[in-house]
Amino acid sequence: MKFGVKIYREKDTAEYFKDKADFLEVTTVPDVDYVFLRNYPLPIVIHTPHHKMGVNHADSGNREQNRKLFDYVRSLADSVHSDKIVLHPGVLSNERCSKEEAISAIRALDKRILIENLPIGVVEGGTLQEFLCMTAEEVEEFCKKTGKGFCLDINHAIDSAIIFGQEYISSLSDYLKLNPAYFHLGGQVIGSLPHIEHTSFDNSNVPLEKVLRMLPRNAEVALEVSTDIRKIEDDLRMVRTISAAAA
Repeated sequence: MKFGVKIYREKDTAEYFKDKADFLEVTTVPDVDYVFLRNYPLPIVIHTPHHKMGVNHADSGNREQNRKLFDYVRSLADSVHSDKIVLHPGVLSNERCSKEEAISAIRALDKRILIENLPIGVVEGGTLQEFLCMTAEEVEEFCKKTGKGFCLDINHAIDSAIIFGQEYISSLSDYLKLNPAYFHLGGQVIGSLPHIEHTSFDNSNVPLEKVLRMLPRNAEVALEVSTDIRKIEDDLRMVRTISAAAA
């Protein structure tokens, strides 16, 4: 099992983990110059900007912005020789949005795309805006209709299961049947209000041993934890210890 570290714009984090992690995941921020990654010694996975950064593939009125930002992502992925591009399928944020629009848009994108499952939605302006791909069934439909692969976000799957009144370990099994090519795993306080996620495993009640035992032995798992370098290092050490014991 391989474990990667996630950054947004943090050059110092990338530098610190270049001889400690197995790979790097970069969630791209459009105004950042990632020239510091050009000769990075580890494999790099690219994560596209999400809805908070102006991308929504479900919105027919946002096509030009989606195209512009994806062109930027594809160029970066090419420059760092990335073979994986993780993408959020979209959010139903207004009357122009639909599942059909998202499927059509994603189908036309790069073959390296991995569709990430999402939780129930995001509240903006007092209104719940529903994400796409919040169940294993919908992820399966998207992957089949777009011809793209699948990134299993374990924390999102846990959140969705709880919201739908399901037992989250058995729900994870449904997602694993779809043969994910890549994984996200972070610390979270399951069932917390307000919701707490992307925290260190020391502050989390995710059953790491049980979850890691469920994953394929060759899984590539990006840690979505704290942005504190020392806490990331502790989390990396923890998952490697648990993974080795479970092998």
